[in-house]
Amino acid sequence: MQIKKIILYSHSGEKRILPFELGRVNIITGESKSGKSALIEILNYCLASSGCDIPEGIIRDTVSYFAVLLTFKDSETAFIARENPNIKGIQASTTVCLIRNLGEELPELESINSNLNVDSLKEFLTRKIGISENVHVPDTLTREPLKANFKHSRFYCYQPQYLVADPYQLFYNQNKEFVPQSIKDTLPYFLGAVNENSLAIESEITQLKKLLNRLLREKRESEKIKAEGISQAFSLVNEAREIGILEKSANPQNQIEAYSLLEYVSKWEYQPLEVKAENSALKELIDKRGELRIELSKISDNKKAATDYLKNSFGYSSEAKQQEIRLESINLYNDSSKDKSLCPLCNSKLNNPIPSIESINQSLASIREDLRFTKAENPRIQSYIDTIDSQYHL
Repeated sequence: MQIKKIILYSHSGEKRILPFELGRVNIITGESKSGKSALIEILNYCLASSGCDIPEGIIRDTVSYFAVLLTFKDSETAFIARENPNIKGIQASTTVCLIRNLGEELPELESINSNLNVDSLKEFLTRKIGISENVHVPDTLTREPLKANFKHSRFYCYQPQYLVADPYQLFYNQNKEFVPQSIKDTLPYFLGAVNENSLAIESEITQLKKLLNRLLREKRESEKIKAEGISQAFSLVNEAREIGILEKSANPQNQIEAYSLLEYVSKWEYQPLEVKAENSALKELIDKRGELRIELSKISDNKKAATDYLKNSFGYSSEAKQQEIRLESINLYNDSSKDKSLCPLCNSKLNNPIPSIESINQSLASIREDLRFTKAENPRIQSYIDTIDSQYHL
């Protein structure tokens, strides 16, 4: 790849063109502060740099687009133009205008439109300068593998004036973060120390490592299954001996004998035992158990009924006692009046006749009789419940 022209477009569309002679060393001279040292940064910005290091000043104040015309080994040309980031107040434009095989006529400012992002331009330039597929895998695996591309080739192509006299730097942007490590990883490729087929070889090595790991894992699993299988075989022989499928004397001494006994067990057919129920003590016990369950169910039902009755009697006794207290109020006055429509206290006329003291006394006597019967029955019911409890726990 060679540079044919560097072009600067002003805001009004005027073009400032710096031509280069192909295949020769081009020496650019001029007065101090005329912008010669900015050419590398202009070129770097046009060729897909992530930032814009073009010095602030008259160049960034007056230029609208920075552009470069390139020619490649296959005689194809490429016109690349990138907008001045100062126009939009950003760090760097993320898009570029790429026109291939433009010819000698440069486009006007109005016809320049961005049609590609910076990453795509980087991939295009990587292919055009002949960088083949490659990858650098760190030995320690402490960082991601690095693929050399066009961006890394610029470290070895640019040499600004300040770098020539710097005793501590040799490559462009070497003092920036991560760049020294990128130079270490990509320099062997650009020096030709890395085989062109390194990526294919690296991929094959990776696949073989995966295959090796898979085979080792399968081997470990097979050995584990084999060890567990032998242990399980002896365990199954012991179980078969305990339940009577094998003779008590069956005691395998090795793996082959254990498998032989298990093969016999696999062919063994179950023969149900014939049990005569009428002569079996087990049947009598089962029948007895059924009878006891029925009897226990009856006892449980009787206990529940007695307990419910006792609870209800307590409630009834409390209510009847309250009625008794209310009916005893007849002792406050005498039953001297024969006219039931008169109040026994003030002899005033009543709208509804009051019940006679005789009828109240009859009700009181009936309630007292019920209370006496309830109190007499409660101890017997409690005794019955205690008897049921003793039977229940036998």
